Amino acid sequence: MSNDLRTIFTGRAVVCGGRTGNGEIPTLMRSSCAFLVSLGLLLLAGCGGGDSSKSSEIHVSLTPSSAVTIAVTMTQQFTASVSGSTDTSVTWSLSSTGCTGTDCGAISASGLYTAPAVPPTAPVTVKATSNANSNKSATVNMQVVNVKVTMAPKTALVGITGTQQFSATASPSTASQTFKWAVSCKTAPCGSIDDTGLYVAPDAVKSPSVTITATSTIDATGSDTASVNLLDSFDLRLKGTYAFRFSGYDSVGPVLIVGNFVADGHRRITAGTEDVSRSGGTQSFSITSGSYSVDSSGRGVLNLTTSEPTTSQYKFAIDANNDGLFIEFDGSDVHGSGTLESVNPALFVNGTITGPYVFEMLGADANAQRTGYVGSMIADGAGNITGGSLDINEGGVASALDSAVGTYNLTATGRGTMSVAWNGLTFQFVFYPAGDETFILSTDAVLVNPRVAGDMFAQDPTPAYAIGDFNASGVFYLSGVDSGTGQLSDVSAGIVFPDGSGNATGNIDQNNAGAITNNASFSSTYAATGAGRYTITLSDVPYVMYAITKNTGLLLDQASASVQFGKLEPQRNAPYLANTIQGTFTQSNFQLAGSATPFAVTAQSLNAGTGVVAGEQDETDGGENENQSITGSYTVSSSGRGTLLTTEPSDTSSVLYVINNSKFVTLETSSGNQNSTVLVSGR
Repeated sequence: MSNDLRTIFTGRAVVCGGRTGNGEIPTLMRSSCAFLVSLGLLLLAGCGGGDSSKSSEIHVSLTPSSAVTIAVTMTQQFTASVSGSTDTSVTWSLSSTGCTGTDCGAISASGLYTAPAVPPTAPVTVKATSNANSNKSATVNMQVVNVKVTMAPKTALVGITGTQQFSATASPSTASQTFKWAVSCKTAPCGSIDDTGLYVAPDAVKSPSVTITATSTIDATGSDTASVNLLDSFDLRLKGTYAFRFSGYDSVGPVLIVGNFVADGHRRITAGTEDVSRSGGTQSFSITSGSYSVDSSGRGVLNLTTSEPTTSQYKFAIDANNDGLFIEFDGSDVHGSGTLESVNPALFVNGTITGPYVFEMLGADANAQRTGYVGSMIADGAGNITGGSLDINEGGVASALDSAVGTYNLTATGRGTMSVAWNGLTFQFVFYPAGDETFILSTDAVLVNPRVAGDMFAQDPTPAYAIGDFNASGVFYLSGVDSGTGQLSDVSAGIVFPDGSGNATGNIDQNNAGAITNNASFSSTYAATGAGRYTITLSDVPYVMYAITKNTGLLLDQASASVQFGKLEPQRNAPYLANTIQGTFTQSNFQLAGSATPFAVTAQSLNAGTGVVAGEQDETDGGENENQSITGSYTVSSSGRGTLLTTEPSDTSSVLYVINNSKFVTLETSSGNQNSTVLVSGR
């Protein structure tokens, strides 16, 4: 307000102070004074010195702004932002209905919160109050929890002087988290374990069972255990009944095999059966004899002799769950890879085949066109198929069938037969139960139906499989052939983020016959069509997906002759740290890609503390390459996407996607590699 205006107002106020002779202010003067006083107050409100900000315009916000979960004794930095005032300082405070004072933790003048050693019974509210106006503040809730530790593997078979790498993850995760490792058993020696979780078995077995414990160094209440069964011979790691599935190529086309065998634990194969599909059709043989050996790394050699008579040799690697991966390694024109699964023969009855199942199968038709199946069927436990659907991509031509009916029979040998008609079109199969899954092979004449083989999984009947049941981030990995020659590989892997409402985003890495797509982002849509069947678009390619359980499914491309075929699995324990994956992993190819693709089986160790990869592998790439050393390094980002670089047996660059702390996939993206493959590590 100007000095002149102040003078006028002040002067007028003096006049207003005058009175009449009887002491009263004249009526007209009273009205004028009231008007001038009101005007003066308004003018004064708009003028004068001090902070020009208005308290109603002050706003306080916090980062992070949403609820936070933190482990005991850990810290969380908060940042307060104040707008609408030149004074941007705040006062921090804590409150809770579940604690008082230091039992709620502490917060510094800079907003650094330190959690207490014991979790409060209710969330702690962090509050930042504006010093310019104490009525303006922002709050965030903190949930303080004990550390939960999860170990992998949970059980392991280890021979004397052998090793087993264990890993541990903590939730909530933090970069400063380490673990204290311990070994115990009933009678020493128990073996030893180092601070990375590498267990070394003793040179004699006094106690057949050993317990491994990992304890959080942040919270002593957080721990987990795993058990080791000690064996006095490495060969005992392969003992009992095993079902197997093999997919590969000979000089004519795909070679598909399913079967089972019995290993006695002393290097002998005593019985078995296999069904083999080649270009000439499908034949069934008994396995009359065989031999095997296992070394300290869990790798070995397996020989199977059939009634054909033919002897095939395979290289394999056994994991901590006593299951294995293998490749053919005998100098024949067949090269490919497969899976070994231990199985309980008590399951070889019709009554164990019950409920809804989903399946994936891959192979070729009579014209050597790549063909994929995904579908579902419902078994009643008494030998009948009472429903289901089937989606097919045959050389780029997609079709869908439903209304499945059929029959099946499982014999005491572990070999079963099945006949199923979808929409009146009949398909014949042979199958072998294999623990958590079932290996299945078509047995129709090739001129009737394509030759395919794959896996069948019991579907979780609990979810409704509505659109909202697909709502968690997942890693997808796919194998196909190039659209040009049909002989080279087209493989990809990535992460998809469905929102539970039909929309998704994601990123993808792809190697299409040497053409590399690097971490490309995409947006897509998806829909639920009932009974666990979904349609989804991934990077502009439409797929059908059959769910095994929520957020886990089998994928088949519906648009191209590449016939992209794969799987989607939900991520666990995100966000990720480098130590999310560490330990010893077996690794091999996922399904068939191009016919020139090399096949390898690997036992490798990942050291998360230094990002180092080391191990050994056997590989067929037109010739046999055994006992190759693997050396390299890897990284993992918080999203689960990382890199894997090797210097032995050759210089390669791969992208890596973490599924959980015991499973990840890699995809080679080296420039010019036209025969890349998806490699699956762990389970």
